[in-house]
Amino acid sequence: MYELVYCSVTVENIRLSDIQDILNEGRDFNSKHDITGYLLFFNNEFVQILEGEKEEVKGLLKK
Repeated sequence: MYELVYCSVTVENIRLSDIQDILNEGRDFNSKHDITGYLLFFNNEFVQILEGEKEEVKGLLKK
């Protein structure tokens, strides 16, 4: 199992619907690629933990 933690900053005018879209797309992709993790959003920043096979997780980060 490979684990990756990273942070990213959003644009200032991100909407709740944008965040929901990101979450839904991530859930769909991750379930198809046996990736698990956690997504936290606070003050226009995301913190994400991804877990899975090393090449799958690294490939997702490149995406």
